[in-house]
Amino acid sequence: MLRLTFVMCVVAMTSGRCLAWGPHSEITAAALAVLPDKIAIKKYLGAEFVRLSKDYCWMGDWQEAVRPDHYADDYLLFPSSPRQVSHMHPHVRKTYAPFFRRAMQAIRTESPRNAARWVGSLLHFVQDAGSPPHTTGIGGALHGKMEQWVDESKLNLDGYEPKLLGKTDEEALQGFEERMVELHDFSKRRAEKLKPIVEKLDQRENQPLELECALEVARVTADLVHTLFTLGLKPSAMPGAILEGKLNASPPTGYATVPVKLMIEGTDYSTTADVDGRYRFHNLPPGRYTVWLLATGYEAERMKDVLLKAGDTTVLEPKLKPDPVAGNLVRNPRFAVRWTLPNQPDAWTRDPAKPGRWASAPIRVPVGQGCSVRIDFAGENRPGVSLRWRTNPSSLSDSREVSLDSTNLPAEILPDPALKPFEKGYLFLEVLLHTNRSPDEAFRHVAVVFSKK
Repeated sequence: MLRLTFVMCVVAMTSGRCLAWGPHSEITAAALAVLPDKIAIKKYLGAEFVRLSKDYCWMGDWQEAVRPDHYADDYLLFPSSPRQVSHMHPHVRKTYAPFFRRAMQAIRTESPRNAARWVGSLLHFVQDAGSPPHTTGIGGALHGKMEQWVDESKLNLDGYEPKLLGKTDEEALQGFEERMVELHDFSKRRAEKLKPIVEKLDQRENQPLELECALEVARVTADLVHTLFTLGLKPSAMPGAILEGKLNASPPTGYATVPVKLMIEGTDYSTTADVDGRYRFHNLPPGRYTVWLLATGYEAERMKDVLLKAGDTTVLEPKLKPDPVAGNLVRNPRFAVRWTLPNQPDAWTRDPAKPGRWASAPIRVPVGQGCSVRIDFAGENRPGVSLRWRTNPSSLSDSREVSLDSTNLPAEILPDPALKPFEKGYLFLEVLLHTNRSPDEAFRHVAVVFSKK
């Protein structure tokens, strides 16, 4: 086994995302505080009610990241919205309808935790859409000034009464989209006034125009959350089907408590199991389905002809087969699951840094932890393989790359000790497969495991 030492190059590019609205959490908290149905929503969400403002409303900025207890992309990518979308106008408008419907679907069919995460993803796009520089396409240092120089202590909506955006799903979606047009125009007018003011400033000065925008974003957030849960928690007129079970699968030792993901082929329905492996869909349309299960450290499982009947409960508890490489941290290592896009394996993306490569989902690695990389090629030809260390899982800034010798694998690697983690105690590792073709045409299996210290 080859022990690699290397000098890694810096990939000098960003992920294409702009700086975040500073007060996402404060905007969400202000909206939640004035909900007329707050008691019922808090009872439904439990502890997730707090995480909606503290954590989940940031989901959109965690694209591609593996969090301590979930993959962010499980709540950002699905067949109706299969690619990451810019949070700037006009692109962000593409998120409104699919994420509104997906959040409503989650409230009606998934656990409160999963519902809160999907709602959080939608809220992030909504709130970014009302950020002053997002309405005008302004980037760079000025972008940060125009959305972060706001007095967050003044973000409250005392006396505001959230509006129901519609009495049916379609009415509510139309009302939501109209409300977003109003929000864009509101913030853009203020952005045009704000720009010449902050251009002259070198030091932070809280801007009243930014506060006006943030307060309007909070009002829209309150209207949206009120509408989603008013309609989403309304009892169904027709009984749906229940699909549930307990899966005996756990992440590799020392890794995040990331759950099993279940996807229903040909639909937007998906969910994740809890830490005990339990999952539950409810209110599903009756029918015969194919269900995919994806768990880190296990082979992907495809269950055909799963029959769901109205008013009945179907229990699905297949025995998941461990990955042939024990402790494998690569998600979808055989490229078998293609739920989001038929021509692209889930958890793999075309590398934004360089054409002709595929990048794996980032792997969460404790600082100083070594890893072993193993590749099973599909034929005698061995395409190139590289690794990329990220300090921030959602950005390519300050990342490092190393090329592996494809003829001398497995290989042991260690991260550059000079890397400064964005998240305390962790770095993020990607496998880069050098091929323009579908990765399964050149590679059979990709594995990364933690080396024994």
